[in-house]
Amino acid sequence: MTDIGKSFDIESVSSIEKSIKGKIPWITVKEKFDETYREISKTVSIKGFRRGKVPRSMLEKMFKKHVEKDIVQELVRSDLVEILQTSEGIRPVGDVTEWDIQHGEIEKNSDFAYTANFEVVPEVEIKDYKGHEAVKYIVAVKDEQIDHELEHLRNHYKKSLPVEDGNVETGHIISFSVMGKVGEKPVSIDSVKVPVPDGENISGLKEKIAAGFAGKEISSIPEENDIEIEFDENDAEYPGEKGSFLVEFEGVSRIEVPELDDDFAKETGKSDTIDELKETIRKDLEKQFEEKSTMLLEKAIMKSIIEKNDFQVGEKLIKKQAEMKVNQTLMGLGLGVNDNNLMGDVKNNLISSYAAKAEIELKENLSLESISKIENVEVSDQEIEDKIIEIANEEGKNPERVKADYLKDNGMDTLKYYIKMSKTLDFLKTESKITEEEVDEFPELDKPEVPEEPAEEEPESEE
Repeated sequence: MTDIGKSFDIESVSSIEKSIKGKIPWITVKEKFDETYREISKTVSIKGFRRGKVPRSMLEKMFKKHVEKDIVQELVRSDLVEILQTSEGIRPVGDVTEWDIQHGEIEKNSDFAYTANFEVVPEVEIKDYKGHEAVKYIVAVKDEQIDHELEHLRNHYKKSLPVEDGNVETGHIISFSVMGKVGEKPVSIDSVKVPVPDGENISGLKEKIAAGFAGKEISSIPEENDIEIEFDENDAEYPGEKGSFLVEFEGVSRIEVPELDDDFAKETGKSDTIDELKETIRKDLEKQFEEKSTMLLEKAIMKSIIEKNDFQVGEKLIKKQAEMKVNQTLMGLGLGVNDNNLMGDVKNNLISSYAAKAEIELKENLSLESISKIENVEVSDQEIEDKIIEIANEEGKNPERVKADYLKDNGMDTLKYYIKMSKTLDFLKTESKITEEEVDEFPELDKPEVPEEPAEEEPESEE
């Protein structure tokens, strides 16, 4: 396609917004119209005309409105993409289709003018980034924390065992199904497992049924049990009502939690003795504490740098960052980002609640990018290979398999970016004034302030 007389101007409206004023030569517009109508003529059948021989004037009367709309969108989009490819340093937020594009009507023999307004990733130049003061918090691992982790691990290995003899006791788990009525309301519960509660004044239908089995000999419990229940006035489900039910008894089980001994340590596959297991847990906690200590230190340094070099980040960029983080969280939970159950208000609320944190993350990343550029921070091929081996060891995978995964979908660029930002953070720590402070527990991260919506002004009364 001929492209003669193309012209455009790029204007910085603000640090986060740009405007492109472009002109598409009439000859380019004309060629696009001619090409489009030739294609339409090949496919349209009109009585009295052979295919491909329908007069252009007739086609224009029939399709002009739709053709102009499509051609304008295609020409402007193509023109903007070409402009961005030849203009360095512009990082637009979102696709061209999301921009605010304004234009007039197409006029014969006249260049087609348009204006595109769009948000950009701000160009950041951080100047004051050395000599910042920060505290590195040191937290020692306590014996009770090791005991807590042991108990958590012990519960992970607990087993559910059937109980077929003796009497039903408190803590046993009753499996049953229920059909019946409370007043005139039907009730149906399929195959639930409920622990036999301890004590009196038991509230709730399932709990009352489970309590009704307490003390009974398991082997003599019939498969079907007709029961009547009167709920007291304070019952959580049916206050002051009466119900009749058919309960299908399915069985009794108990939870067996392993003893904290050498056999348990071997079962975990982590150690051969309980003492070795405790030491393994201690080392794991020490590693976690050191990682958190480093993370809090880095956050403190970046917070200080941003306060000295603050800059604006656009709302669309913040929203995209928040949406990306929410999607990552949902996928980590095994939920599809396009799951209908997560569409609409629920997902939008999650994105909105993350927005303040997303703004901080963006400012941190953009600041690090600026500093890495000023300090000429580079990432070598060997550093990438070493990182891949580290990831492979942590995940118990083959390094070549990990590398192959990163070679997909620009994953290697993402890994290189991560290494560069990590190296920049390491540089900043060497240039900061760090003091260590021993504390019993880590402080909470400062929560970003959420700006309050301005109150609506009441209209002034007319006197």
